Amino acid sequence: MERIVYLLGDIGYFNEHTYNIFNVINNESSNKDCLILLGDNFYPNGVINESDKEWEKIERANLKLPIYPILGNHDHLGNSYAQIRHKSNKYRWNFPYFYYKLSINNYDFFLIDTCFAQPDYSNVSNDIMSKKIVNFKNEKAEMMKWLEYELSKSKKNKIVIGHYPMISLGIYGINQQLFTKFIDLFEKYNVKTYISGHDHNLQIHTIKNNCTNYQLKHLVSGAGSSIYEHRSFPLDKNNDNIFFRNGFIKLVISGKSNQLKVVFVDEHGIELYSEPAFNTNTSFIFPSTDTIGSN
Repeated sequence: MERIVYLLGDIGYFNEHTYNIFNVINNESSNKDCLILLGDNFYPNGVINESDKEWEKIERANLKLPIYPILGNHDHLGNSYAQIRHKSNKYRWNFPYFYYKLSINNYDFFLIDTCFAQPDYSNVSNDIMSKKIVNFKNEKAEMMKWLEYELSKSKKNKIVIGHYPMISLGIYGINQQLFTKFIDLFEKYNVKTYISGHDHNLQIHTIKNNCTNYQLKHLVSGAGSSIYEHRSFPLDKNNDNIFFRNGFIKLVISGKSNQLKVVFVDEHGIELYSEPAFNTNTSFIFPSTDTIGSN
C-alpha cells in the first residue's frame, strides 16, 4: 500500500499560501500518510506556552493526518519546550522530543534539532540556546550521541531531517560548519537523504564524494508561507532544481517495492517536478568553500 510523507517547512506566517497548501494536503492525503513540519512553525518568536493563541492557526488548518514537527531558529526564540508539551484533541500533534526517530516501511527518519548542532547561526546563538534549553551543553552532546547510535543500529534506508540546510542553492549557499559536522557521519552510516527547511523555496540536489562514491540527496522544503528568490550559484544544469513557488515536497513510498519517489507540488496542487529519490541528476562535489549566508 502506498504511503506519503509530506515535507513542509517555514509555515510560521500562516498566510493564504499556507492554507492553500494545507487544503491540497487534506484533499489528497489518507490516514496512513503523515506530515513532517521542518521548523519555523511560528513566526516571529515561536509560542509562549502550550495554550498560546498561535495554536489556533494550526487548528484552523483542519489537518487530519498525523503531524511530526521539529523546531527551527524562530521557534527557539519562544518557549522551546512548549511545542513538545503541546497536546490537542483537534489535530494529531506528535512531538516526543527535540530529536526522535520515525520508522515508515523500509525507511528510518531521524528528526534532529540543527540549532543544537549549530547554535551560533542565523538569529540564535549559544547564549540564547543556553537560556532556552536546560543544560544545553549536555543536551547538544546527547543529541549527537543519540544520532550516531541510532544510525549505527538502523538496518533500513536512512533519512535525516533538520531545519538548516547544509547546502542551499538559494540565499544561504554552503553552510560549511553544518556540512563539516554531519557529512562524515552521514557517509559512515550511508544516510541516503538529508531534508531541511529554512530557505524559503523548494530544492533538490545531490552531494557527491568522488573519492569514495558516496552520494547524499539533499532536499529543501521551506516554501510554506513566504518565498526567497535568490541563487547563491550561477545557473547551470547542476543547480537548476530550485523552485521559487509556495508549496511542499512529498515522498511517495510504493507499497510492494518500497521505492521512494520525490515529488514537488505547488500551493494549488500542481506538480512541479518529480524523480526517484536516489537519482543523482544534480550534484555538488564535496565543498571546501567558506560558509555563505547566515540569516
